[in-house]
Amino acid sequence: MIESVELKNFGPIADFAWRDLAPINLVIGRNGTGKTFLLKALYCALRALEEKRGDEPMTSGEILEKKLFWTFQYDNLGDLVRSGSAADLSAKVMLRWPMFPLEPAKPLVFSIPRNAKRGDVRFKNQAIRTPNYTSIFVPAKEVLSLHNVIQRTRRDLRLFGFDDTYLDLVDALSYQPDVLDYPQGVAQPMSALHQRVGGRADYDFVMTPSQGVPIPQSVWRFRVGDRQHAIGLAAEGAHKLAMLDRLLRNGHLRRGSILFIDEPESTLHPEAITAFLDVLYSLIEAFDGDIQIFLASHSYFVVKKLYLIAQENGISIPVAMAEGDHWETADLKDGMPSNPIIDESIRLYKEEVDLVLK
Repeated sequence: MIESVELKNFGPIADFAWRDLAPINLVIGRNGTGKTFLLKALYCALRALEEKRGDEPMTSGEILEKKLFWTFQYDNLGDLVRSGSAADLSAKVMLRWPMFPLEPAKPLVFSIPRNAKRGDVRFKNQAIRTPNYTSIFVPAKEVLSLHNVIQRTRRDLRLFGFDDTYLDLVDALSYQPDVLDYPQGVAQPMSALHQRVGGRADYDFVMTPSQGVPIPQSVWRFRVGDRQHAIGLAAEGAHKLAMLDRLLRNGHLRRGSILFIDEPESTLHPEAITAFLDVLYSLIEAFDGDIQIFLASHSYFVVKKLYLIAQENGISIPVAMAEGDHWETADLKDGMPSNPIIDESIRLYKEEVDLVLK
């Protein structure tokens, strides 16, 4: 799991340090402050380790550079370095895995020079061993109705548009077989979430004619009782649920996984947001804390629900808050932090009270 992270001059992030991370971690801030950038940076670093397994001929540094390129989709490698900075980009991620209790935390370190060109990623790790799992990034935009388009655009045509978080996710969703039950303790909150969105989505292969030749193609359908219809006719909130459901049932999301979710509130009604976050906390309990979740949000409902989870269960939920170039950290177990998202919600509440009292 990620114990701490330090980033300097990484895109919009000038200087950021976040320590004592926990199973659930939250990043909040206004648009453009670097919330998603932070999650993607961590994701790329982890995937550089994970994709080095087996007989992979590329070095971890080469894999990292490829991952950065297809995730951030820049023109030049040096574009990742903060504009106007006189220093290089640097990153340090401390990793420790509960399933390897005798191994100390080890640093994953990489840097990129200001005027970097291809091949200039400097990557170092101290023989970090990773469990047999793969990190998962869930973007804010839905992917189910674009499943085949994403794979075709990226894998066959190799075009910019959908970054690697989208391609990796649809690959994970395509993983067969779909035969697993939910982990113990997760079935009940998942059932409640299914009820919130009115049904569940299922994944299948169908034979589709192409130039007279049948080819297998992945298809998502939404089922309500005995009826089913195309996933495109289902509410987008159902798509987010379907992705989590599928990743659990095909075993891709399991003990040792690190899950990144950008804007969990997108497309979800406030009641569904709270149910969705209940499911995420149930995963922490089901896997005895041997799974880690990072959320990036600007929703008061997300912050408030996670605050209640921290208070009700006596757990730490670290928060990183971006305000312009400045970052602060807090913990929801200590209370609701002062932040523009929360302050605006309080301001609107006071405005409503004033109207009522007039």
